[in-house]
Amino acid sequence: MLNIRRKKPFSKKSKLLVKEKSIPSLNTSVPAKVQKPRKVFVKDKATLLSILEQVNRKLDDEANLKREKMKNMVAIRQAKQVKRETRELDKKNKKQKKWEEAIAKVKRKKQKIG
Repeated sequence: MLNIRRKKPFSKKSKLLVKEKSIPSLNTSVPAKVQKPRKVFVKDKATLLSILEQVNRKLDDEANLKREKMKNMVAIRQAKQVKRETRELDKKNKKQKKWEEAIAKVKRKKQKIG
């Protein structure tokens, strides 16, 4: 019998090496319909200020959303903590009640005997 081995495709490591050796992404060509982002130079101060206001408003909105989300998460955590504590108290109360019932049962038996 002949031992015919298939050639294995490139391993992940060799693929990475090929990518590292390839032409840098800065030198790649850009398709015709796609434009690179360009710098925008503002001629008057009013438009500059309006652009700055828009950017600041957007950043403030994002920060407010994060704050609200954090508040909601804290509220959820607190609610879960309260539920956990009530469950623990219920368990303790059940155990205490069973213990008291067992003691009462033993006392009743002693009273019947004695």
